[in-house]
Amino acid sequence: MNINYLVKYKQMNNKKTISVVTCSKDREFYLDMNIYSTVNIKNLNEHIIVDWSSHKEISSKTLSLNSKAKVYRVTGENDWWLARAYNFGFHFAQGDFILKLDADTTVNHKEFNLLNLDNLEYKNFTVDNNGYGNFLIKKDLMEKVNGFNEYIFGWGYDDRDFHDRVISNMNSEYIETQGSDFIKVTNHNDSLRLNSVYKNNKIKSEAQKIAFHKKNRFISNNLTWDTSYQKEYKISKDGSYKVSHFYSVKDLDYSIKSMSNGIFITSFLNEYYSKNIFNKLIIIFKFVPEVLFKVIFGFRFNPKITK
Repeated sequence: MNINYLVKYKQMNNKKTISVVTCSKDREFYLDMNIYSTVNIKNLNEHIIVDWSSHKEISSKTLSLNSKAKVYRVTGENDWWLARAYNFGFHFAQGDFILKLDADTTVNHKEFNLLNLDNLEYKNFTVDNNGYGNFLIKKDLMEKVNGFNEYIFGWGYDDRDFHDRVISNMNSEYIETQGSDFIKVTNHNDSLRLNSVYKNNKIKSEAQKIAFHKKNRFISNNLTWDTSYQKEYKISKDGSYKVSHFYSVKDLDYSIKSMSNGIFITSFLNEYYSKNIFNKLIIIFKFVPEVLFKVIFGFRFNPKITK
């Protein structure tokens, strides 16, 4: 046993409780390692698993790996929507701190337990500045920024938008550190995160990913998500939940809506055909109906309202 570790561990007499939140849509094959990795987190209050309208419910065998794991099942969601899914999970978190841990990620509890929560507001576990999706944050700071920006849909920039808003609302200076000591992310194809018919077509899925990222970056730069955007959740008779609110770019100011439309279509075509000639046509693409794009390419780039 590492003596230095024991000494440092005893010094960290943190009494702050932690809620882990993980969301999954048809990705149970990652959850076993994810759930088991949080068992020995000090002062773990709960590990919330949001089952985001998976075709198959999460098994009791998987949940048995951690006595503090609990599932909240959301039904009626057509798409994987990170911001909407995680905001649901954050809503039910009871701990003083929230650890947002993606389904494909495990935590090193020994290093994590050394964190002094008394002196911490927010810590992002980014690895080599590549992605800001796993983090630890005080619950009251999470509530202050109102979680993720739900106008961001599809792949990318939801984490960066959140990260920037959190830093601007902190009372202390944010110091970026290397997250690889605390977490391990399983390598996999990013197309698993996309709601696309192109999951098995590398060129098209890569074009879709880049287009979503650029569209979402534009939205982030032109709309600040805050507590004025209310969220509502209702429980059904069978114990599952419905998300009652709905935010879509299509409901925003016309200039933002049309430009995000143009940015997505232009970026997708540039990447798909490996040419930049479509930049000159963005003024036209701003007015192309999404339904026409779907007929040609087989997918939507805005969320579909749930029933």
